[in-house]
Amino acid sequence: MKKFLNHWGLLLPILLIISLPVSAQVTTATLSGIVKDPKGAALGSATVTIEFSDAGIKQVLITKADGRFTVPNLRVGGPYKVTVNHVSHQQSVSEDIFLELGLNNTVEFTMQETAKELSGVTVTGRGGSKIFDDKRTGASTNISNRQLRTL
Repeated sequence: MKKFLNHWGLLLPILLIISLPVSAQVTTATLSGIVKDPKGAALGSATVTIEFSDAGIKQVLITKADGRFTVPNLRVGGPYKVTVNHVSHQQSVSEDIFLELGLNNTVEFTMQETAKELSGVTVTGRGGSKIFDDKRTGASTNISNRQLRTL
């Protein structure tokens, strides 16, 4: 009987600890979104900048091929500012975004196309290189008559 009570004396505290409910606290929020063109097609490789200047938060990321992005573990609250840039599209900005605790907060951007004309490109070369000239066309080996006779 004593052995039985001794075993329960050790086992009972372990069972009580195991049966206690375990709870985790969520202290952050997630920000996700999608970037599209005016026709509704996804814009991959867009640069997304997420800023919360009061908290010193600034993250820069690139959208996936499907135009989506996700940033987990952000500080709750705001105001957050999200700026999106893409080649040949106007910059798009969304301000005063407030993130809620434990939620996936979503934003959507539709970027307008812009016509950009590149200015002319001038290529300038300078001649007279001592290393490269028209007489040097690759690797070479000079063999003299004396070397040929000894071979």
